[in-house]
Amino acid sequence: VIQPVIDASLKESVRNNPKSIADAIFPALGPGIRKAISATVMGMVQSLNQLLNHSFSFQGMKWRFEAFRTGRQFAEIVLLHTLVYKVEQIFLIHNESGIVLDHVTAKDVVIQDPDLVSGMLTAIQDFVKDSFDARDDLETLRIGSDRSVWIEKGEHALIAAVIRGNPPVDLRIRFRELLEEIHIKSGMALEKFEGDASSFSVFREQLKDELGFQERKEKQKLSPLLICLILAVLSLAGIWGYHTLRSHQIWNAYLSRLKAEKGLVILSVQKEKGVYQVFGLRDPMAHDPDALIQPEEKFRIKIKGHWTPFYSLDPELILPRSRQILKPPPSITLDLSQGILLASGQASRDWIDIFQKTAPTIPGVKGYSDQGVLDMDREKLDAALKEISEIKLYFENNSTRFIKAQEDIFNKLLETVQN
Repeated sequence: VIQPVIDASLKESVRNNPKSIADAIFPALGPGIRKAISATVMGMVQSLNQLLNHSFSFQGMKWRFEAFRTGRQFAEIVLLHTLVYKVEQIFLIHNESGIVLDHVTAKDVVIQDPDLVSGMLTAIQDFVKDSFDARDDLETLRIGSDRSVWIEKGEHALIAAVIRGNPPVDLRIRFRELLEEIHIKSGMALEKFEGDASSFSVFREQLKDELGFQERKEKQKLSPLLICLILAVLSLAGIWGYHTLRSHQIWNAYLSRLKAEKGLVILSVQKEKGVYQVFGLRDPMAHDPDALIQPEEKFRIKIKGHWTPFYSLDPELILPRSRQILKPPPSITLDLSQGILLASGQASRDWIDIFQKTAPTIPGVKGYSDQGVLDMDREKLDAALKEISEIKLYFENNSTRFIKAQEDIFNKLLETVQN
């Protein structure tokens, strides 16, 4: 029953003597307001500290040391060095009643009771007017070393913005223009305001648009750790690049040696799982392809050859192949002229027969000639026949018996024939 009377009396008392009411409630509101602001600030600091807790740059270590040395939160030090300004909260407050018409906050800011903040601002403004000049309005309130409250007052309402850092002057102009727009659109509602703030929610998006921030633009410097990492990566890339280039050079040089080698024909090459593969044809008389790789090169690249046997018609290989197949005695010399295998020297009848039968079958041999070969067996036979023809044997008269001393000559003749 008496509540309407008390409400009306309280409103009348506030309207007639606001200073007395402010003085009366300030001791109660002050600690609560300070606690609310402190909780808001610490909530944001704690949230940011969690985000930056795992930073491990050289600059971050310096800032952590500074935070340890000064006893401040690490996130505060980060903001101090990186943030130009940030609008954390904006209050739209009715001048006469001190009621919060609307309140918006930025992300990572803990929301407290806006009415406590409004009461604090009203009490502080009344204190300034009573203590100094009643014609002057409080425009800026400093909280700590890096947070302030900007107050832009209109005819019926004011905007109070909690700002961290050093905001530009044009930000105050934007607040003033927004406040003027609110008075133009809702001036009558502000003048006849009786406690219902729901109609002022239409300005919430415009208030949120002013929740901005600006970070300090500094020249990005690479941390020593990042520089070391980059140098390590570049070093590894350089080593890998050098190894790749050197391997490529060794591979090309090996291919050149293979192509220059007689009796080797390269059909295809490929690289599979880090191993160079060579496919081709190899004459039995050609050099071993593996022997063409230098010992120090085997540590850098891996090469595997796949060689199919074949007979090359290269003249430089036909003659060695002929020697390998015919196995001539030291007294025989073999030569090749326009595909004709020439033999010269002395040889046995058996080897001459082998030469005559085998030479035409040797790959690359078009014909053969043994005119320069002397038959050593025939020569011995002719000498023996000549020696026999010159021997004379004498017999006893009317007998088959040799004359004395002729038996030795006969035995010598027999030995010659047998040999």
